[in-house]
Amino acid sequence: MDKKNKIKILLIDDDAMNCIYFKDIFWMHDKDNNYDVSIINTIREAEKLLEDEENRPNIIFLDTLIPEEKEKNDVNSQIDRSYNFAKKIKEDKKFSDIRLVIYSSQRDSRIKKYFSKIKLDGFIFKGDLLPKEIIDFTNKIHGNNN
Repeated sequence: MDKKNKIKILLIDDDAMNCIYFKDIFWMHDKDNNYDVSIINTIREAEKLLEDEENRPNIIFLDTLIPEEKEKNDVNSQIDRSYNFAKKIKEDKKFSDIRLVIYSSQRDSRIKKYFSKIKLDGFIFKGDLLPKEIIDFTNKIHGNNN
């Protein structure tokens, strides 16, 4: 499958081990070469990528804790930064075709409730789904029921 027809997936996460695991899920289960997975470690990088229409992802998996250089990086600031980014994606019409999934290790129910104010396409706690279930979930929210 050529790069234009692949499902473009973006993971925004700063945890190196999780990034490797996430990328390997799609590498190992992508027998038809359907996915193009990119990983970015900061919200700033993600905002730059979104401005490039040709490389804009179809699906974003966003961690709730993303530190930024030269920014306040306590837990609440990181959660607010992820929330504001998610809100921007879901409210800006030019991003209306992007599916947004929170992909977090933060199991505090207040965080899930906080993000529930935004019309997300999913909220996944890291480790709750098996790799095949992540693939199935991705296909489902993309509208591709392989």
